[in-house]
Amino acid sequence: MKKIFNFFAIVLIGATATGMTACGDGEKQKSKITTDPVSLSYNSEGDTRGVTITSKIAYTVTPSDSWIEIEEVEGGITVTVGATTEPRNGAIVIESKDDSKTIPVTQSGPSLTIGTATLEFGSAGDTKNVTITSESAYTITPSETWIIYTEVEGGIDVTLDATLVTRDGEILIENETTSETISIVQYGPTLTISVDSFEFAVSGDTKKLDITSETAYTVTPSASWITYSEVDGGINITVGGAATEPRSGEILIENTWNSKTIEITQDGRPAPADVFGTISFKTDNTWVVGNQTWSDAVMVSNARGKTTYSGGDLTGVRLVDFRENVGYYDLFSWEAVNIYKDVLCPDGWRVPTRQDFVDLDIEMLGGNGENRYVDSDDYYNNYYLNANVWGGELGGRIEGEMPTMMGQMWWGHYWSQTIAFEGSGNSYHLSLGLGAWYIAPQEAVYQVSGFGVRCVK
Repeated sequence: MKKIFNFFAIVLIGATATGMTACGDGEKQKSKITTDPVSLSYNSEGDTRGVTITSKIAYTVTPSDSWIEIEEVEGGITVTVGATTEPRNGAIVIESKDDSKTIPVTQSGPSLTIGTATLEFGSAGDTKNVTITSESAYTITPSETWIIYTEVEGGIDVTLDATLVTRDGEILIENETTSETISIVQYGPTLTISVDSFEFAVSGDTKKLDITSETAYTVTPSASWITYSEVDGGINITVGGAATEPRSGEILIENTWNSKTIEITQDGRPAPADVFGTISFKTDNTWVVGNQTWSDAVMVSNARGKTTYSGGDLTGVRLVDFRENVGYYDLFSWEAVNIYKDVLCPDGWRVPTRQDFVDLDIEMLGGNGENRYVDSDDYYNNYYLNANVWGGELGGRIEGEMPTMMGQMWWGHYWSQTIAFEGSGNSYHLSLGLGAWYIAPQEAVYQVSGFGVRCVK
């Protein structure tokens, strides 16, 4: 039942007769109703608001619904609206015998807001906060069991554990009248590499590849000539020398969810004739030591004056005239020996290994294969008389990149094809010190040094 409230306005009687006459014959001026405000709006929690009403004559106040409560106060009314769980609309009608006014009354349902509509997580998982503001109680419903939440003051903490795959879900937040959705995305482990290709010169090299991965990864080269070692922050990729033709391959980097491929290319070596000219192999002077047969020095015909070939730095043949008015012998960097070892020695012969030099020391010098100084008499009797040509006739060296040439009557140095260890920049050689009685059948030295080459079979 609607309640009707009667109000009586005080009518001031002070008009003069002339003033009444001015209205015309028997015509009366009608009284208007005014209100302030002209409408009322409430949130879901409700409130009490005042309305000022102005009228010269009595009026009635009628609310449209029982949830709109009216109370008379001096100069107007108060309007009280209680809490609600849903939006609602009503009105207040104010009427006199001369006029009528309607005051709309609206009330919203409980509001609901969230701090963000999207959360993104890395594969390792994390905890992130979402603020929630609601005018009434609300519920929280994750779409997936791996989405874990904890209610905290002002919202919720959302926690995700580690994952090996990309996954997504959502959290539904609801109160009595509205809802909001938080979208959840968690990405699988990332994988990045610093470059996607490496180019190597014919001499080979070691280069670092930086790798970033959120999980363990595997490394798979496509060819045996591509090797790698694990280092902090990635891998070192090593490609050896002696590539007779250009070659290419790849390394596959994989973690649980992603993969990357790095392309590997290597230049082929220049033709031997472009580097050495004509290679000659002397067989008129050979020495049999135990089960080994050793050659004279490897010689070339037209490389006099060259220091490196055009393939790059420190990788060429070093040629030095160290027997004036006698002839020319050639000193090679280890890179040149390594790259061209298949052509420096003819079929059936090879560039010696470190073990070949150890065996030579044991058989010819009666040594133990270790680097050492020896007694001068022992050196003379066991080495010099038996094979003085090893150091005396075909010795000489260039140490590192120094231009100084040590004479043939003082030193004998010969490369092996054995590297000291990958990435060291050193390789083994035979060192014979004729003046200092020093024998080093397995001494490692810089690969840019210039030494002679003898073949063995």
